[in-house]
Amino acid sequence: MITLIKTGAFRGELRDKVRITDMRGQELFDNICKYLPKVLEEGGIPYNCRTDEVQTGGFFGGTCRPILIVSYPNPPTRFFDIVFLVNDNVISFHVIGESEQNTKANKKAAYEQEGKFIRAAMINADEFILEQEKSWQADVLDAFASMFER
Repeated sequence: MITLIKTGAFRGELRDKVRITDMRGQELFDNICKYLPKVLEEGGIPYNCRTDEVQTGGFFGGTCRPILIVSYPNPPTRFFDIVFLVNDNVISFHVIGESEQNTKANKKAAYEQEGKFIRAAMINADEFILEQEKSWQADVLDAFASMFER
């Protein structure tokens, strides 16, 4: 089911963009969709994959691109989803969705920066789960990189 995600839903980039020289556009996207799940499976990395579209520009006449979304499949832990966006021969890596522990850590840091130390003391992210999320994201990105080392 295509839901047409807006680029405004992106919560940031996980890493710098990658430029591929020997594939472009739909062929590149199709290869990522075909091989990334296999590499994740081989590496024992938990995942769910789905495709969708992202739109940029105005409501009428914006540009759409297909995206691959990789999600962490183990509830109740909720991590950011990783979005692989192909624009011609450039791949960007975004996060979307919600990460409960990341949100808590960011709120705590914001309160501390504002000098609201009592409010900050009342928010405590589970650092172990936050570390697991970062490790999972790194595993997914490493699996992606390994596709081009073969």
